[in-house]
Amino acid sequence: MLIETTLVDLHDAYATLRAGDFVRAEFVAHRMKGIARILDADETVAACGALEMYCQQRDAMRAGAALSQIELGFAAVYRTFDVSDQPAPSPASDPDS
Repeated sequence: MLIETTLVDLHDAYATLRAGDFVRAEFVAHRMKGIARILDADETVAACGALEMYCQQRDAMRAGAALSQIELGFAAVYRTFDVSDQPAPSPASDPDS
């Protein structure tokens, strides 16, 4: 659920920044910051805070850079879920046995 929500939010944030809708982009950044907090992704929380600030300042270039950092941060966190959610192979299914 969080992954899907994050993907929608990232898409929304990119689209709103391209459209120059800094108010909406700031709202989405705040929502993503909440998800990052739930995931204990401190660097992503900080990047979301930066995106909020750059939206308030109407600084599209820095906002875009912050959004790229947010995307990378979430990708790193979700990769750890993909690995940790996989069951360990049982000895019977280990091809090297």
